[in-house]
Amino acid sequence: MTLESIRPIGATGPDLLFINAPSSFQQGVIADGEEPAWGLLRVANEALHQGKNVAILDAHRLKMSEEDMREIIGEVQPKAVAVNPTSVNVSETLKVTNYCEEEDIPYILGGIHATLDPIIARRDFSEAHAIVRGNGEAVIGELIEYTRERIQIPTKGVYFKGESHRRTDYADKLHPNDLHIVDQGSLVIDPIYTHEQTIGGTLALLNEATLYLTEGCPFACSFCASPVMANRTYGKPYSRPDTSRIGAEVEQTIRGLGANAIHFLDDMAFINAQQVSEFHNEMRQRGLLGEFYWRGLTRVNTVLSCSDDVMDQMKETGVWRLSLGVESGSEEMLRRIGKRTTKEQIRRGIVRLAEYGIQSKAFFIMGFPGETEDQLQETAAFIQELKDLGLNEISVFQFKPYPGTREYAWLQENNPKEIERLAYLHHPSSRSDKVEYKSGQKDVWLESDVQIAQVNSGIVREYVLGSLEQFYG
Repeated sequence: MTLESIRPIGATGPDLLFINAPSSFQQGVIADGEEPAWGLLRVANEALHQGKNVAILDAHRLKMSEEDMREIIGEVQPKAVAVNPTSVNVSETLKVTNYCEEEDIPYILGGIHATLDPIIARRDFSEAHAIVRGNGEAVIGELIEYTRERIQIPTKGVYFKGESHRRTDYADKLHPNDLHIVDQGSLVIDPIYTHEQTIGGTLALLNEATLYLTEGCPFACSFCASPVMANRTYGKPYSRPDTSRIGAEVEQTIRGLGANAIHFLDDMAFINAQQVSEFHNEMRQRGLLGEFYWRGLTRVNTVLSCSDDVMDQMKETGVWRLSLGVESGSEEMLRRIGKRTTKEQIRRGIVRLAEYGIQSKAFFIMGFPGETEDQLQETAAFIQELKDLGLNEISVFQFKPYPGTREYAWLQENNPKEIERLAYLHHPSSRSDKVEYKSGQKDVWLESDVQIAQVNSGIVREYVLGSLEQFYG
């Protein structure tokens, strides 16, 4: 490993080295084109624009081992380190922070695991100088100074060692309009992913980059971490930049970076027909219609809100695939998780996309708390029904509860003994079998005898794999 792994290239002695730690269960199955850690990128980018000396190591996308990371940290000699674990790669992140402790390098914890529950995060990373709950862009400048000097000054959303972690405050947010545009060319290793896709019956060579434009999600599904991440209870659950700002980011990506395709990573880049029309107009004014393809996430409700004219406009902007969170084929379960869609709406959405030549992908979750085997069978059957209606691709996952979500709270009250067995929340020394299937799907299994649904996890696993096998043949 060399300093070429660091961005900006060759940075040495930074005040803060941001590390996106790998997930060992994904090693060997990380899909080509794995997206960069945009939350970390945004925070590091704001620090750079404040004149701070910071650097980024994307150890996940580089598939680094523990030895690789130790070598880089030793060579770079950062004054402090910042890490961003999710709940499923705590053990890998600990390999970074344990080395920091050995070398007396202070470290900061941010991201999903820190935000969902600072108490659990502190239990896992007891020596963290600070834990940041929520977005870090507004606080990163002063936190770098505090960490470098190893001082603790009361700061909203920052949980220092020795302080009470039973607070509810989050760090202040910057609106997406106020964030500086990330220069992917200097901050992301291999920002363009080249691959072939059949679009409209023609094989196209895509030079695809990613963008993440918004913050949060306007919806509040019971299993999702997004409402907690965005502080939905006390703050604004969803923020979206002006269309002109979106246009500027797209133009920089296409004309500046040299991409001819974009993967929007937002939970909801477009939430209604008006935003689609505004995007079309912005692309037309910038002369970008017909210049690139794009794919992203949306909801069935958004697709159904678009008139024929708006669907034509969407198609003209270059969309080739939209992914939908369907989750379940049980009407009862859809109501329980707060999805706010029906099976009939989902059917109509898939058909509508197919009519306009837009490929569709759907995400499903099996094994929700209290889910019956009949409901699992409903989901399995619904997947095949949607395939017959034009659904092109699926990912199916076993349900896992994450701290802060409504489903996690339900389990704490109704089935607490199973929560104690969720190894991915307790920095395990070993990892359960991984699932690898079509489209780079990757996941970890719960132990077979864990019972969150009305059947055990081993049976849920059989339904997950069976649905994938039946869909892909």
